[in-house]
Amino acid sequence: MAVGRELLTGRTVDTNSAWIAARLTDLGAFVARIVAVDDEPAAIAGEIAGARRRGAALVITTGGLGPTLDDRTLAGVAAALERGLVEHPAALAFVARRYAELAAANAVADPALTPPRRKMACLPEGAEPVDNAVGTAPGVFLLDGTHALLALPGVPAEMRAVFDAALPRLRACLGAPAHVVEREVASGSGDESVITVAVERVMRSPRPHHRACGHARRGRGADRPRRRAPRRRAGAPELGGPMERFRHVPSLLAFSADKMRKVGLVDTPNLFCDAYCLEPGQEQAGHRHAVGDKLYYVLSGAGRIRVGAEEREVRPGDLVCAPAGEEHAVRNPGPEQLALLVVMAPKPS
Repeated sequence: MAVGRELLTGRTVDTNSAWIAARLTDLGAFVARIVAVDDEPAAIAGEIAGARRRGAALVITTGGLGPTLDDRTLAGVAAALERGLVEHPAALAFVARRYAELAAANAVADPALTPPRRKMACLPEGAEPVDNAVGTAPGVFLLDGTHALLALPGVPAEMRAVFDAALPRLRACLGAPAHVVEREVASGSGDESVITVAVERVMRSPRPHHRACGHARRGRGADRPRRRAPRRRAGAPELGGPMERFRHVPSLLAFSADKMRKVGLVDTPNLFCDAYCLEPGQEQAGHRHAVGDKLYYVLSGAGRIRVGAEEREVRPGDLVCAPAGEEHAVRNPGPEQLALLVVMAPKPS
């Protein structure tokens, strides 16, 4: 469950849910539902209560753990479970330590535990904090009988850090380790209405965790029945080769702590399409191409793009054109990750 008004207005793209779903699937879990809700405790509580009624073993939330007034995820969790919010000593110690470290690095002026900062240490009764190696708000884990809940920060780098810290608890909730197996089979048919007969036969098999689906590659005469969720492939396959003609870009984004990371999506003789992933503080230095116009489309986060002498702030939904011969550069001043869809045609030689 992704929490935040900015997700519902389209101001921010939810890449967290795709990342979490892929990680859970790799752990052998079956993800039954992904939802985005407003940062209202009643809306949050309603979704959690509904998940429990449907028998969900694990609910994961992202966002709404910070010090501001609209960070109200834990209030919704407490309401759903009919528990109070109490100041947790270990969570308070974590917040105090993080602000002391920030003050020592001159990132904040004062490490004092102000009421907004203490708010991040108020957890639902019975919950435990989870270490956040990147930010100031701890994650929260709560086990209630056969139901577990993990609350993660919304900033992607913090979300991933807390998820990894909570992995031992998550594995305990998900039971015995499972393995995801995928096999692609060329059917020789580009008609999904034909291949569905074979798919239905597989689905009726006695194997309870055996799932199959067909995808038509029209014009190439091949469907691909697949078992469970597909694993991602590195690099950018060429058109005409073994390429997926439809790709879910948010689930392919990958960041590097060392430098801006390029994720290949499409590579043809005429153009390329990549995702540029920048952590806060990273940049693509100024450069130009003698041939080829480049388009930058902002998927998530906020950054600054310069074309020629003009530099502007860009946000999700913004499109920037860097014509051939014009110097251009990208930088991410922070605090969030920046993801760009980049298309260039014709390709540089």
